[in-house]
Amino acid sequence: MTSKSKSTWRGLSALQLFRQGHDTSSISKLLGISEAAALAQVSQARSAELHRADPYHHPNVPKSKRHSGLIGYAGRP
Repeated sequence: MTSKSKSTWRGLSALQLFRQGHDTSSISKLLGISEAAALAQVSQARSAELHRADPYHHPNVPKSKRHSGLIGYAGRP
């Protein structure tokens, strides 16, 4: 990460920073968000540019259960 202050990065999207060579860890620090949020922003912006579905949109999972850990995965019922 460069020595620029956070205010220098205002106005730049996570995708723009990614394309400038920053990884999601440094993007998260620059934008003051979690690394997971930085990855989501990059992925969603790239998908939108390519006219593809949002990779984080799960229409069949009720909103109340999306981040609750109640959805089974990797062999967990």
